Amino acid sequence: MLKKLSASGMTVISSMHAPTHAYRYADKVVALKQGRVCACVRPEEVITEENIEQIYGVRAKVLPEYRAVILEAAR
Repeated sequence: MLKKLSASGMTVISSMHAPTHAYRYADKVVALKQGRVCACVRPEEVITEENIEQIYGVRAKVLPEYRAVILEAAR
């Protein structure tokens, strides 16, 4: 539904806490760290293993071919 609204010319703002959702559905991602904007770019530019570790403090595997992110479980 959000893609249809966007395609019709409307601006859609959504808050997502799952990197995979942002990677799959967003045209632009605003990444926040401690309440401050640290990136405002296309998903593939900010959703990287290095950035996820810096922003969220967890390790991740980014699978660009599936537009998916797998977060490593806490030990």
